[in-house]
Amino acid sequence: MAQTTFWQWIFPDKGERPYYDKISEFFNKIDGEVYVGHEKDNYVIVGGGTISYDSGQGKLTWSEAIICRNLVTGYSYTILAGNLIGLSNGDYIYIDIDRGLNSDKQTTLKSGNSVLGMNSNMLIIGYIYGDSFWTNIMRKI
Repeated sequence: MAQTTFWQWIFPDKGERPYYDKISEFFNKIDGEVYVGHEKDNYVIVGGGTISYDSGQGKLTWSEAIICRNLVTGYSYTILAGNLIGLSNGDYIYIDIDRGLNSDKQTTLKSGNSVLGMNSNMLIIGYIYGDSFWTNIMRKI
């Protein structure tokens, strides 16, 4: 079985027949990858009230709930007002997401210094750069 270079999508070897199973798997993989991109690109993030970042303490604070609404499913993640501590330069702020969200959910912000690939279950909220917090729309706080 042959594979593409980057995504390792499979396709039938030259002259292989019947090849329905492999072609079916190939198109389902493409379908899944496109859906993931579509789903992750269709979140609207609102709220948060007053958001501040104290680089001396590595502390991000938000005064009101942050709502991450998925425009594909219509459901939302809610992050209650609070703070995230222990942040430093190069950290990403994110939430874990479910594929095919089918109900509203409450979640918490997390941080890490690396981001997984497009097919990961992460929605990036912001990034710590130097002494500032940048939102996912490149707004400095």
